Amino acid sequence: MKKIYFRQNVNLRKVKNFVKTINFNTAHRFTSSPWIYYKNKNFKFTYALLNNSIIGVSAIFETQYNLHLSFLYVSEKYRGKGLGQILLKRFILKNKKLKTVHVYKNLKKTLNFYKKNNFKKFSFKSNNEHLKKWRNRCINFDKETFKKRFLLYQNS
Repeated sequence: MKKIYFRQNVNLRKVKNFVKTINFNTAHRFTSSPWIYYKNKNFKFTYALLNNSIIGVSAIFETQYNLHLSFLYVSEKYRGKGLGQILLKRFILKNKKLKTVHVYKNLKKTLNFYKKNNFKKFSFKSNNEHLKKWRNRCINFDKETFKKRFLLYQNS
C-alpha cells in the first residue's frame, strides 16, 4: 500500500464525496452527525488520505474536561490494515486525561476494538467526576443515549 497521510483540512467537495460512501446509520448524509459540526471549533476532524482520496476519518469533540471520539470510520476496502488503530492512537495521544466514545451495543467487533485499546465500559456507579459530567451532558443531549449505546472511556 502506498503512503497514507493525515490532514485536518481537506477540500469540502472531497469530504462530501467521502461521506456519501459511508455505510453506517445516517452518517452518509452531510446533514447528520458528525458532519453538521464540520465548522464547529470544538470539533477536530482528521482525514486519512491515500492517492489524494479520503479513506478514513476521525471526529473529536473537545470539552474542558475530556475529548470525545464522536466518529471513527475507515472505508471498508482498508479495514483490517491498522488504519483505525492509527486514527485511534492519534486521538489517544491528545493531551486531555479523559477520552470517551459511544458505541452501539450491537456492534461487537467495534466494542472489542476499543477494549483491545484499553477502553473500559462506563458504570453508572462510577465516582469519576468528569465521567459523571459527561454522562449528564449526554443524557441532556439525548435521553435515549444509554439505551442504545455504551459509553467507553480511557484515562491517560
